[in-house]
Amino acid sequence: VVLHSTFDPPEFPDRRLKRLKEALSMCDRVLAHSPVDLNRLKDTGLIENTALIPHGLLDWSGREAADDVNKGVIQNAGYFLLSSFGFFLPHKGLEQLLDAIAILKEQGLPVRLKMLNAEYPAEISRAAISEIRSKIEKLGLADCVVIDTTYYNDGDCLERLAQSRLIIFPYQQTNESSSAAVRHAVASGAPVAVTPLSIFEDVRDAVIQLPGAKPEELAEGIGRIMSWDQMQWRNYWDAANSWRRAHYHVVIGKRLSAMIKALYKDLLRRAS
Repeated sequence: VVLHSTFDPPEFPDRRLKRLKEALSMCDRVLAHSPVDLNRLKDTGLIENTALIPHGLLDWSGREAADDVNKGVIQNAGYFLLSSFGFFLPHKGLEQLLDAIAILKEQGLPVRLKMLNAEYPAEISRAAISEIRSKIEKLGLADCVVIDTTYYNDGDCLERLAQSRLIIFPYQQTNESSSAAVRHAVASGAPVAVTPLSIFEDVRDAVIQLPGAKPEELAEGIGRIMSWDQMQWRNYWDAANSWRRAHYHVVIGKRLSAMIKALYKDLLRRAS
């Protein structure tokens, strides 16, 4: 069994991890994506059959082009292009990001924001999009913010993300323990910055952590990254590329395959 999250959802008080303990104890392996989830499983008494298996990453052939863009071979028309990514939902911190863009603009920094946030098929998403459009007008950001709510396939999505000088995840709060969206961003090859939340703990070595989730903290972090020198960028690229190589689907797949084979051999041994 693979658990994407072990957090007890507050909106569903009857859904508790401890209620699954007996069923999960019958599994040969219960897999979690993060150390936080693994420890939560152990706290319930599931110790002998639990293990960590990281979320995998796409190995995209166009990533080298993104390296050229972000290492200065190609310049983005004299401005620093930010992108947000993921489904258009309230907890993603998009309103706070707009406030941060307004702060940076007021400081005279040449930033642009492309919101690659697809509409989720629910009223809460449509309402969030409407609120963001109103906020853009209110803050006078129509000249530097573009909204794209299209749901793209993997290739088209990665190509758009790769043109970013920085992909930012300004999440405010979430019950999820792992983010597929941030992995997609990392796979694009563009730099990625995140707020200091546990959902990003398992990609820590591949991303840049912002000082906080408030608009002022987002603006501070973005401004600081914009002023990085060559050595700071080189250190980031080395760490991010090393993390990518260790987390491609083919690498994680081999680990999972070896685990399944070992479990099967043990089953045959116990049965003989």
